[in-house]
Amino acid sequence: MMENRPNRLLMQFHVTGRCNLRCKHCYRTEGDVEPLTTFDVKNIILQYKDLLEIYNKRHQIRCKGQINITGGEPFVRNDICEIIEYLGSFRDYFGYAVLSNGSFINDDIIKLLKSTDARFVQLSIDGNRETHDYLRAIGDYDRVFNTAEYLEISGIKTYISFTANRDNHIFLPDIAKECRKRGISKLWTDRIIPIGNGKELEEMSITKE
Repeated sequence: MMENRPNRLLMQFHVTGRCNLRCKHCYRTEGDVEPLTTFDVKNIILQYKDLLEIYNKRHQIRCKGQINITGGEPFVRNDICEIIEYLGSFRDYFGYAVLSNGSFINDDIIKLLKSTDARFVQLSIDGNRETHDYLRAIGDYDRVFNTAEYLEISGIKTYISFTANRDNHIFLPDIAKECRKRGISKLWTDRIIPIGNGKELEEMSITKE
């Protein structure tokens, strides 16, 4: 809050620990838990709005905030549509996005995302088809890219996140070409962090060399 160079105030909000996939490199450790009620989630979003107002006043700026909803898999929540509607009601104060594996996205979800002005949806690709499906689930590579392409065609910006490790980083240029071919808005990469499930893949961490 005392930063001399104020920037946007971003909150990454893990609304559930539940997920329909069991990715080998996931950093989550608590498993299938969902401790926050709908009321809790809404209350935290409201607290974020209050914090954003304090932040802007303190720095004498008019920064629009950003909340990224994630999990687990956020769309496993029974109340996720209600949460997204609530986020959309604050569009004058902050934007929102959803970080998802994409397996629950359908036409109704896309309609909801558009009506609430979702800034983007982020999905994950972690190598070529064989490598990605090994890390996540059989058939997931094609499903993710098809979902990403459909989101873009439907007017929702889609980001692809690439978690790089010792073995799969060589596929990043190929993934970039595939994203460009399919009209994906953005590709970005991070590195594997050997915590949670990722502990089992510690030897695949990228060294500085």
